[in-house]
Amino acid sequence: MPSGERIRVVHIITTFSVGGATETALLCAAGLNATGRFEVTILAGPPNSAEGSLFDDAEGWGVRVDTIPALQRNISPWQDVAAFFQLTNALKKSGCAIAHTHSSKAGILGRMAARVANVPVIVHTFHGLPYTATSPVLQRVGYELIERCAGRISSGVFSVTRDILRRLREARIGAPERAWLARSGMDLDRFLRPDPGRDDVRRRWGVGPDDVLLGMVGRVHTGKGQDVIVRLAPEILKDAPKAKIAIIGTGPLKGPLEEQVARAGLSDRVLFVGGIPVNEMPEAISALDVLVHVSEREGLARVIVQALACGKPVISYALDGSPEVIVDRLNGRLIPPGDDNALRDAIAELVHNPQLREEWGAKGPAAVDPEFRAETMIKQIEAGYRDLLQDAGIACSASSGVQPFAEWLPSLREKPVSEGSTSLGNS
Repeated sequence: MPSGERIRVVHIITTFSVGGATETALLCAAGLNATGRFEVTILAGPPNSAEGSLFDDAEGWGVRVDTIPALQRNISPWQDVAAFFQLTNALKKSGCAIAHTHSSKAGILGRMAARVANVPVIVHTFHGLPYTATSPVLQRVGYELIERCAGRISSGVFSVTRDILRRLREARIGAPERAWLARSGMDLDRFLRPDPGRDDVRRRWGVGPDDVLLGMVGRVHTGKGQDVIVRLAPEILKDAPKAKIAIIGTGPLKGPLEEQVARAGLSDRVLFVGGIPVNEMPEAISALDVLVHVSEREGLARVIVQALACGKPVISYALDGSPEVIVDRLNGRLIPPGDDNALRDAIAELVHNPQLREEWGAKGPAAVDPEFRAETMIKQIEAGYRDLLQDAGIACSASSGVQPFAEWLPSLREKPVSEGSTSLGNS
């Protein structure tokens, strides 16, 4: 490769719908482009209309995104075969040196396509695993077998959590010496020092200054936990007349859950506020008093990091990457997955104790800064790329350092975002 020529990289993700994995892939592409050493494009399946997309953000950040029409989340043999050939053709045309996949479906099809297209370096980021410790044995073994096979054609892998790295080693997926931690980075300063707007957001949502606002942020989808909170809402709110719940996000369960809340007569206290534009997320999280995150399966939800940076205590299931940033009774609560009694008790404790909310909230920023800064992620990804390119015999110029986020993507903080582009904080 001629000296000074940018190394071509293609990131592949299953869908360009709003979500944590999509935000991470997009931010990674923009950051790598900004180093001047890489030329990154993204291949993605069409977004789900109910979840919004990040196309406007990609355009604003100067990242090219090409759609793979057949690539979708659901398993569909004919569609998946078509997606494989579409990915293979796109990778061959790109002439890329690195194919970097994200999410389960794109991770399998994308790595297979990259192998057929003779891409020198094939890498995958695990934002989460497609199974949990409680998944049926056959399902878990099946997924591990598939990932083990994909690992054999991978040059290396990244993981957003140490927990995932440990589980990959235990399942003998990929080569341990070519597996790295790369946190899901973000513009952390916006959350550490959010712009004024808390009171305006609460007024817009119908939340008073003395109300205690519990918030959930994420795709309103099976397994994300909104149904748990809606089911428990009558009990949670019965003994806390000043408490309200804000459900931030869109998705297929939003309508049914709104109907369930209406039947319970709680529409004025359980608020479905819809999706929030990316550049308004700091103000939205700042409007909360407590973040509740009870997803059944998550690598490490970005919204947990964002809430801790904003100085908000977080209540989360003690699974996946949550214990890597939440210390029980120091900056939030970790509760056993599925334990409704523990969840109710944790919420009640924080709702009725403003001093505890303040004390625990104050400990949040130190748990995530600087580990989750965008520039930290870019350094981690770039270091892994250099090792893998060297393994493949491809020269890569030494890094001259990564500029602070505000310098390499100043337009992110200023550009308007369309109403259809929302940040939900989750994958």
